[in-house]
Amino acid sequence: MRIGLITLYSEDNPGQFFQCLASLNMLRSLFPQAEVEIPDIQHWEQNPDPRSRRDALFMPWRNAWRVQRRKKYDRARRDNFPIRGPKLVTPDPAEAARAIAERRYDLLVVGSDAVLYLWGENVVKDNLPALHWLADVSDTPRVMMSSCSHTVRFDQLNDSQREIMSKAVKAFSFMGVRDPLTKELIAALGPAEGTPLCVSPDPTFSYEVDPAAGKAMMDRKGYRKNRPLCGLRLPWKSAFHESLVRLLRKDFDVVGLSANYRGVKPWMEAGPFEWSGFFPQVDLHVTTSFHETIFCLKQGVPVYTIEGNPSRFDPQTMKSKVYYVHEEVGTLADHYYNPFAGDLTPESVHTKILQTWQAFDGDAARTGASRMGDQYLEVAARMRETVAPLLGATV
Repeated sequence: MRIGLITLYSEDNPGQFFQCLASLNMLRSLFPQAEVEIPDIQHWEQNPDPRSRRDALFMPWRNAWRVQRRKKYDRARRDNFPIRGPKLVTPDPAEAARAIAERRYDLLVVGSDAVLYLWGENVVKDNLPALHWLADVSDTPRVMMSSCSHTVRFDQLNDSQREIMSKAVKAFSFMGVRDPLTKELIAALGPAEGTPLCVSPDPTFSYEVDPAAGKAMMDRKGYRKNRPLCGLRLPWKSAFHESLVRLLRKDFDVVGLSANYRGVKPWMEAGPFEWSGFFPQVDLHVTTSFHETIFCLKQGVPVYTIEGNPSRFDPQTMKSKVYYVHEEVGTLADHYYNPFAGDLTPESVHTKILQTWQAFDGDAARTGASRMGDQYLEVAARMRETVAPLLGATV
């Protein structure tokens, strides 16, 4: 039996890496006799960061970090992901779907990142649905596990998109989606009668972290905790963020996973396992990242999440995928700030961050995150029960 995992896997993005790895682990556990692979098919080539040429000239140390990170991710993908060719890069979702059909998988599993997102013109052909909708992939059984559409709503779709996507969802035998907004979209598209449709947490909640690589990198860099240590990821440099960083530096030694702020110790060359092992080393983490929020909660590390992109929250409800994570784990109060929906000052956000740090209940966070991991595995078990009759003797 051959299972094709259709997901995002090619970028040097730790959240993308671990959602893929956790999905692989789940499938291998549920289908131990199966060969699970990732077809090397994607909409666009993973190109060098356009900032690398500028950095090579003006900030060679930053470019060196980027090169180191790329090598670490390439090695980690090679060692952990069963990526199978022939490779295909195409903006045409129909061409990608046909190539997947030609692989003759017994089961297709879609997930678990923002794979149902409408990427927009000039990225995906004619702004059609992404290949992960698997429109026109013959009659191969298929399921979704923790798939996400970001904040796309049914009323935002044009007639062509609605027709293609409605036809596509009717071919799925089981649909576990990552958040209520995606569930609403799928329900409006009209899945086949009786097809299970439920919310499934992100698979990284089920991943067990080994902190060794993070500890080793901390030691190599010579970072010592003379004061409490604060991890940091902010989306861009701005007067607001610069002020917030200056305030944090009064209370913490700050280690940065993103843009290099004055006085912040850099951690920007980390590979995926150094990244996942980073969070047990800090006393507090301030981030815009969905998966960094999850990895902190899993390990009982105080985390304050700042929404980093207006496209990632629903303007009708002002909720986002990070909001839902905090809500489900039970850490929403004083742990989340949406700068696009309020006018707080850096000083007031800094005060909230300190409150989060001081009042954080690590045991409760770990318990809530563990519950989410169990829920993901329960949904996965339901998925297997649903598709087993379709696979017959191949299971």
